[in-house]
Amino acid sequence: NLAAFEAAGIETMSPVRAAATILENLVLRPSFFRLLAAGDGAEHVEEVKVTSPESEKQTLAALALKGCVVVALRRGGRLATPNGGTKLRAGDVLTLLGSEAAIENARAKLHINE
Repeated sequence: NLAAFEAAGIETMSPVRAAATILENLVLRPSFFRLLAAGDGAEHVEEVKVTSPESEKQTLAALALKGCVVVALRRGGRLATPNGGTKLRAGDVLTLLGSEAAIENARAKLHINE
């Protein structure tokens, strides 16, 4: 049924595809996989959505997020690699890597709605 769901625009993930993705990351990106699988809980990867009017149209550099980095930005269904000059828009989804406290601070700055 995966093909039918995907044709309808529904995001899907089969157990087989999930296992294959994990194995691929284990082989091709061992350092990244170890980071995500680390048991000490020091680093987190989270997605947060920009909802704050104060954050909209600011650059990432102007936000001065400390203790975490923005590793990806999803805007309108497209994935982008952000940099300090990237201007945020309402609805942008940022993928953050950092400590739990740093990500919570970023969430507060961006007025994230869960």
